[in-house]
Amino acid sequence: MQRFSLVLLFLLYAFPAFSETNSPFIIDQTRTDRAQTPPKPQQHPVPQPPVAPVAGVTPFVLKGVRIEGTSVDPSILSGAARPYVGRMTDARAITEIAQRISDAYAQSGDVALYTVTVPGQDFRDGILRLVVTEGYIAHIDVHGDTGGDVSRVVAMAQPLTAEHPLKRSTLERTLSLIRDLPDLTVDAQLLRGDKPGAVKLSLGLTQKRYNVALSLNDSGNSLLGRWQTQADVSLYDLLREGEQTTASFGTSTLLNRYQYYALSHSETLGNDGLRGSIAYGYLRTQIHAHALSGDAQTLQMGLSYPLIRSYQENLSLTASVDGLDSTNALLGVAVANENIRAARLSAVYSLAEPRWALALSGSMSFGLDVFGARVTSPAMETPKFRKLVVQGSYNRRIGEDWIVRLRAASQIAFDRLPVSELYALGGPVFGRAFLQSAALGDSALAGSIEIGFTPKGLPGRLAGLEVFGFADDGDTWYRARTPVPSIHEALASAGGGVRIPIGAKTKLELQAANALDAEVPGLRAGDWRFLFAISGKY
Repeated sequence: MQRFSLVLLFLLYAFPAFSETNSPFIIDQTRTDRAQTPPKPQQHPVPQPPVAPVAGVTPFVLKGVRIEGTSVDPSILSGAARPYVGRMTDARAITEIAQRISDAYAQSGDVALYTVTVPGQDFRDGILRLVVTEGYIAHIDVHGDTGGDVSRVVAMAQPLTAEHPLKRSTLERTLSLIRDLPDLTVDAQLLRGDKPGAVKLSLGLTQKRYNVALSLNDSGNSLLGRWQTQADVSLYDLLREGEQTTASFGTSTLLNRYQYYALSHSETLGNDGLRGSIAYGYLRTQIHAHALSGDAQTLQMGLSYPLIRSYQENLSLTASVDGLDSTNALLGVAVANENIRAARLSAVYSLAEPRWALALSGSMSFGLDVFGARVTSPAMETPKFRKLVVQGSYNRRIGEDWIVRLRAASQIAFDRLPVSELYALGGPVFGRAFLQSAALGDSALAGSIEIGFTPKGLPGRLAGLEVFGFADDGDTWYRARTPVPSIHEALASAGGGVRIPIGAKTKLELQAANALDAEVPGLRAGDWRFLFAISGKY
């Protein structure tokens, strides 16, 4: 397995990645040490009007450009006109210069709204004078199909009218935070105002009232059932704007093996992106063949805040506390008899450009010996644990048809962990040729690469189909516990598959994966596994 170690370290540190949600124990779906979803990048640049064409200019030799009315260093902007200096200049060239300076303005400053105009002048001295008018929002109109109160959106948008001129960073943050409200679609339009530089902002809102998510896959395990399904029903704005309440139910096709129930609620607190959440989950497991029957329940509360929020770059911080009480419940393939209390601090960073996207997350967890915390055996694990989880992803589009996806994750345990805090390999994220929780450890290192191809010109329902190949690799380390020695396990797999869109809301995924390495008792290299997954949001 050492042959993969350098590759994984390269993936983790040179291309830090952000994995898909990894919840192998089912009941841990809302925990922040598992993968979090970064906000979607929003490529909605503020459209600037083109420079009005200039006419009726007698050609002259351009000696320099003077820019008035700008808060950006004029020397930065005048560089856009440098190629024209010393040349014969006519009306067309003047329009080109003004447009180049307008484009440079977009890259050089933090002004959201501006126009570049060419005032009347005689050009006798060879100097071209340009005037920049920096804009502001004079009025905000909020309207649309919301079916309820829009005071939250109005309050979030109102500070935009206070800045003269309006900063681009302020506009991007404000519109992004409004679009972050659960399942709210926002159509933002800028309309000409009554005064120079004045703009009216029109916000057309469409609020979904509910969302249903369904999934079925065969990535479970041999004890709880290979085929697993889950349904999530989300309701929005039950009492106030910005709320989301979700009820979930999950089970296997062998209904008696496990049942998972969950209820979560989150809402916006204030007008600057602070969000509070609370979640409860209950898991019942029953394996008659092994006389295993138990249950577990969890409660989690958290606060998250977007420290940076823009169209391209984002950084959010989350603080949460959670507790889990398990009595003989099967978490993955391990039986847990423990009451765990934990505080977690997490950060998620993302950066997106038109052809690539990077996302990183880190979570530090601290076990708390409070409120009846206990572990199965104090000699083998501790309720006052510490661990760090780092995850990430890097996606790069190549040409128009190809995309490369890199994923990596690492868990570093500073103590002997209870069962519910172990890291699991196997399943749809790392170790696709193996069932979920095929390898468990206090610490782990894993990485994957996927190359996807989307052919053009496919007919009808096949449009958007993606063919992909992948390889993944991972190691877990289980710390020595008396009388259990330290254990190192490793998995690696490779294969390919196809993702097929079924309409606009459903996706079918078919894969074949071969086990390249299986340093786990009971598993062997060379075996093939075929995977099926279908999911949709309605």
